[in-house]
Amino acid sequence: MTRGTTHETHANRHGLPQRTQRVCAAVACAAALWAPGVAESAPARPTLTQFPIVSLPQQDALTVPESVEETSDDLPFEVILPPDRPKHDKKSPNSGYGEYQHWLTLKARGNDVCLRTSGGSMTRSENRDRIEFYSYSGHPQQVVTVRAERLELDETPELVFEDYFVSARAAHARHASTTRVPLVKVAEMGEGLTVYAFREPNRLNLVLSAPGASMIMPNASALRLGCGVSRVSLETHGRSGVATSFAVGVPDASAPEKVDGFRSWGQVPMRRAWRVSVSVSQTSRDPAPVLSLTFGEPSRPVRDALKQQLPRWNEVLGPTRASELEVKLAKRE
Repeated sequence: MTRGTTHETHANRHGLPQRTQRVCAAVACAAALWAPGVAESAPARPTLTQFPIVSLPQQDALTVPESVEETSDDLPFEVILPPDRPKHDKKSPNSGYGEYQHWLTLKARGNDVCLRTSGGSMTRSENRDRIEFYSYSGHPQQVVTVRAERLELDETPELVFEDYFVSARAAHARHASTTRVPLVKVAEMGEGLTVYAFREPNRLNLVLSAPGASMIMPNASALRLGCGVSRVSLETHGRSGVATSFAVGVPDASAPEKVDGFRSWGQVPMRRAWRVSVSVSQTSRDPAPVLSLTFGEPSRPVRDALKQQLPRWNEVLGPTRASELEVKLAKRE
């Protein structure tokens, strides 16, 4: 199939599911998110001039076609038809106005691809590695854009964005464009968390690579990084200093057979958690604004909120292997 134009630019920010925000609110982490503790700085304090400026195209600025008649090769996600998928040419006899019907599911291939959609209320996003398309029965559904975002670390680190036009009714996905953004590594903690950065005009973007991790965002919402990648942005226009904080918890799935009371539906234990403080500032001695990252211990409520968002063993190992391991370990007890 014919692929679209390649750009050297990128993406916009997306909101978080409301259900993730309630987790952190329940432990009052918006009021007292961070606890004092021993902190360590990132190995270097780079200036913003070390990050190339990239102008990123907005996902919702793409010219969307009226229909999608074919599916491109080598999709970074699976196109899954639900068992209860309705007939697209007629209204279900048991459906009334206002009822949602499930048309399509997109699931990322592997655990390092993030999916984001411009579909708005027409979709329900369960995880960032999975998008489910719904619409009202009997109502037409427009073509939407889906962005697949992933890290490429083969030679120099890059953040790659691939945009697709998706028609849930036709069950087709066509490639629209590809964007590659060069990254600069700014911190590597060695226990499952690496931080990269790139710059847009008047904005600094941090890219966190933490497979299977959970995160509490600067707005105090808690979520699971189903795709293992997250971005945090800081506006730098016309300000002498800017700062933000967030928390990350990484799982320890290295030895499931050593977990006490292993259950296939149980959550993977947390290997390590960090409170990450980020600032961009400039003193009279600095030739340019300086990026500073500090990693510390989060408070107990924040750690508890992070643990609640970690994946379960049947998601990490797969349902079959997790069940077999549960039976095997139960016989040892």
